[in-house]
Amino acid sequence: MSHAAGGGDQAESVVRAEIHRVLDMQGRPIERVSVDDSLSDTLGLTSMDLVELIAALNARLHVDPFRQRGFTELRTVGDLFRAYATPETSRDADAELATSRRRAEARRARWRAEP
Repeated sequence: MSHAAGGGDQAESVVRAEIHRVLDMQGRPIERVSVDDSLSDTLGLTSMDLVELIAALNARLHVDPFRQRGFTELRTVGDLFRAYATPETSRDADAELATSRRRAEARRARWRAEP
């Protein structure tokens, strides 16, 4: 498995922990999360659960692997592992963040200048 800035093993560990957290909060604890588990069929995660899970993973791992592809492509726990362990997800993260911040500041400046 490839390794991201924090490493694939770290990403896998965080993904497992966050899946357990989401399921525990719903009163549906699970003993083991397998790479082949279906996010919806096996684990019973809804689209809203996935949004919550992805937001937590993005915050904890400091990457957003879904800038170039839709998260709707996710079917299994293994898909999540691969998404967060891929090097390209963090390669230019700092540059992307800086560019995004500049664009946001330019929009705010335009809004302030409008009558």
